[in-house]
Amino acid sequence: MSACSANQKVISSLPSEIEHVWRLFGKICAVPHGSYNVNPIVAFYVDYLEALRTHLPGLTFNVDQAGNILVRIPASQGFQHVPGVCLQGHSDMVCVKAPDSTHDFTTDPLTLRIVEEDGKRWLMATDTTLGADNSIGVAIGLGLIEEVARNSDFKHGPIEILITANEEVGLIGAADLAPNSLASKYLVNLDSEDYGEICVSCAGGLRAIFSTSLTRVDAPLEAQCVLNLTRLSGGHSGCDIQLGRANSLKMMARLIRSIPSARLIGICGGTAHNAIPADCQATIVCRIDMNATIIQNIWRRIYKPYRVTDPDAQLDISFLPQENWLRPLMQGDSDRILDLLVAIPHGPMRFSPTVSGFVETSLAPTVLECREEEESFSLLVSARSSIEAELDGTYEVLQALARMSQMTLSDPQSRYPGWPANPDSALLKEAEVAYSKELGRDAVVNAVHAGLEAGLICEKHARMDAVSIGPTIRNPHSPHEALDIDTVAPIYRITRDIISALAIKHK
Repeated sequence: MSACSANQKVISSLPSEIEHVWRLFGKICAVPHGSYNVNPIVAFYVDYLEALRTHLPGLTFNVDQAGNILVRIPASQGFQHVPGVCLQGHSDMVCVKAPDSTHDFTTDPLTLRIVEEDGKRWLMATDTTLGADNSIGVAIGLGLIEEVARNSDFKHGPIEILITANEEVGLIGAADLAPNSLASKYLVNLDSEDYGEICVSCAGGLRAIFSTSLTRVDAPLEAQCVLNLTRLSGGHSGCDIQLGRANSLKMMARLIRSIPSARLIGICGGTAHNAIPADCQATIVCRIDMNATIIQNIWRRIYKPYRVTDPDAQLDISFLPQENWLRPLMQGDSDRILDLLVAIPHGPMRFSPTVSGFVETSLAPTVLECREEEESFSLLVSARSSIEAELDGTYEVLQALARMSQMTLSDPQSRYPGWPANPDSALLKEAEVAYSKELGRDAVVNAVHAGLEAGLICEKHARMDAVSIGPTIRNPHSPHEALDIDTVAPIYRITRDIISALAIKHK
């Protein structure tokens, strides 16, 4: 059975109340849409909207140079003058697969499956990310447009659907969105991942890169050793930063610093700016009498405080035969790199003085490259804060470290604003009412220590009122990504109720 046929069987078994949403989601999963490869999915949405326009003649849409798609739907009769609502999600997905998977994200459809666990049904992909972050949000938004086309009883003001491109690699589409391109007063971001919660604020952030040139020397007559640190817990460099998990880059640097007379040949680790590094590999020169037992004993001492947060961590050690020896860095360059990695902070820098337990400012070194035969070094660092002045202060810490390590620090890159909470939000009030109707209790109102597109979009649209909601997604950005099937229809109903309530309120 082909992946597409198998997917149709899975989709047909999902709740029929929103069959049109599941059908669209299944079609999205058949189209490659990884970050930086959004052209195929943009073409799919264009074809979809062209077909939908035959049933909804007032529908208009355009695609900008960044690949953002903006759809506009006129208000239902009698609601033309009420403030509009924009439903927003992003078109790209994080492409991660299991180590033994042969899946090609540029060509292959995802293979869907249903897993039952703890009395819940979860939709997953086989050996890959699912991309429910954020294709399910887009499917919900477009599904509501399908309902407008067939249901004259759905009362609503003007509706916009904004599908941004390349969110997962630095909010690129939202950053390139033209100011005041939206006509809506209200923004409902559909990219949250916890049903029962309403997000009303997020952190701003920036990235910066340490870099320097290096000098290599002839290999001394000593041992050469490969250290491979794997299976740390990792996680999101914003949302999980308060959990106290180990950073593999810093752990490796501490380990090498603790091995007598060790010197770097190469060191690499980390995968993305928004992920706590879970793996790191280093090749070093060490004394001829060094052995794996000694190094493992050193490692156990360093690792001991992290046994609870990183229970699966593993260090593998091997020694290179002399015919495979490589040229190490000169001692001074090795020292500069290791000292920077040991000294640079990782974790919360400041907690909120007003919201208990909420991280206000954090820093995480995330991607390290110093390849064994090259003469360059780079370290990508991700800083976040809800307070702009604190973000500036964190960059000043990085500048001081660059001076002390005699390295170059880039100007702040991909800086994006925080999204401050609005205590007078009319949209939040309607979202709370809609959630209470669904849940039978109040929703949790929260803020996240991560970047959301709502921050950038609100910065470009003065006086816009925003919330972020979504169905429950577990383990995003990993092959274990799972969508809680039973939370999708409630989010659909909540979003529809918000749109109708705002229209009736302002009529």
